[in-house]
Amino acid sequence: MTPAHRYPDRHSARGRRSPARRLLLALASLASCGVLGCWTARPTVVATPEFSSVQVRLDPRATAELAASRERVAARRAEPPASPTAVARVAPPAAAISPVSTPLAAEDSWKPFAPPRDWRYIVLHHSGTEGGSVESIDAVHRQRTDERGQPWLGIGYHFVVGNGEEMTDGEIASTFRWHEQLPGAHAGDSAHNARGIGVCVIGDCDAAPPTPRQTAALKRLVATLAERYQISPAAIVPHSELKATACPGRHFPLEEIVAAATVRESQVRTVRADAGWAFLSFIPPRESY
Repeated sequence: MTPAHRYPDRHSARGRRSPARRLLLALASLASCGVLGCWTARPTVVATPEFSSVQVRLDPRATAELAASRERVAARRAEPPASPTAVARVAPPAAAISPVSTPLAAEDSWKPFAPPRDWRYIVLHHSGTEGGSVESIDAVHRQRTDERGQPWLGIGYHFVVGNGEEMTDGEIASTFRWHEQLPGAHAGDSAHNARGIGVCVIGDCDAAPPTPRQTAALKRLVATLAERYQISPAAIVPHSELKATACPGRHFPLEEIVAAATVRESQVRTVRADAGWAFLSFIPPRESY
């Protein structure tokens, strides 16, 4: 038999199937697959449980810890409040603070309330009295008048350093002129009054030097002001350099104060130089082409 006889043409009368036969074959295949049953079946809706019906099961150990924690909280709430006497006995005693450490450590209190002026000098004085304070000097200075006959606003200095008489020994007190950044009334000339920070040491330094605590406080105050406002150590001057007066006295430690400011200035320069070199070390070198 030839291939043509083995595979008859589907379009010939022999190869075509009748429509009725095709329909029967289709129905038979649908019945065997169960599709007819799928067509007649209805969808079943499954109800989801409500949240209230959902139960969370905890680990037994976690449940025990939670119960113990609740018992501890309840026990603490049931305890009576401690009496003030018991608290006072348990509290540690307050640390003793020396009268010098407080003003010296409070450099932030030296910052003015108003925007800073263009300070260029630090003028050093002594009160010429055995004792004194900001209030006593303020009362005396309010009785003075300027060249125009106008009364002073009050104390002419920006800072006062106590010696133990009416002020604590080594205490540094700033005045209203510093708080409001007002010109001083202490130097004897307008330039150093307008741009000079007036610092007065209580005591008569023509008769005796300041106390050790006064000297230490004065060195730190002047060095800090010089650093903060970039005042050169050469611009730290005694009152006698600006006016014919014995102030601040022959026993005033001017060299120590200027030396302390010079050391602080050199330290600041070293730190700034190190910071500059550290910054430059992060800059990569330029490539050569």
